[in-house]
Amino acid sequence: QLLEVAGLTDLLRQEGDWTLFAPTDDAFQGLSEQDIRLLSSDPNALRTILLYHFSNGVFIAGGMEGGVTNLLKSIPGYNLRVKAVNDSILVNEVKAADSDVMATNGVVHVVKSLLYPGDVPVGDQQLLTILKRLIKYIQIKYIQGFRYKEIPLTFLRRTIITETKPEITIIGSGSTKVIQGVPDSSSTITKVTRIIQGEPTITKVTRVIEGEPSLTKVTRVIEGEPSL
Repeated sequence: QLLEVAGLTDLLRQEGDWTLFAPTDDAFQGLSEQDIRLLSSDPNALRTILLYHFSNGVFIAGGMEGGVTNLLKSIPGYNLRVKAVNDSILVNEVKAADSDVMATNGVVHVVKSLLYPGDVPVGDQQLLTILKRLIKYIQIKYIQGFRYKEIPLTFLRRTIITETKPEITIIGSGSTKVIQGVPDSSSTITKVTRIIQGEPTITKVTRVIEGEPSLTKVTRVIEGEPSL
């Protein structure tokens, strides 16, 4: 629901290489409808919180040196502190309940807590109260009047699919149909054979040549003595 409000539902279906630290349903336990409305009232705050769980690139526990903290840049630009410990992952000192879950567009690490960038304050007391209930691993700072910066969704690649339907043009009295385009599998094509009954009509043409006919005179020459 929160992803939909933030306009981020397409992000989970994006092609590419992503690392997602996905909070479990328990991470949002205790949120009331009023809390959800408050979170939804500030799209920039909501996008900052949700997109902080995404990093561009595939990072798995098996590919990290054990015990070494790696700084992964989240989509909003704030760092995630990640390290591999005993075949698992710690992100901001929160242990992943399940790690290295491979997907077609990256990898998912399941965490039991909502994550929040420690160097970003909160400027609303009601929002601060909600986040303190959900996030226990850090002390969130409060600065009155602080506003979250806008995060353009230019990193989302949207696919638009258009469907072209064949056009039908009727010519003449309706006996001829011309179908333009390629019919789909659901189209029905009917073949019509026209039968003409009766004898065919034969037209005789007489050619009349005007003017005098040409005469050719032939003289035959007989050689030898004539017979009497």
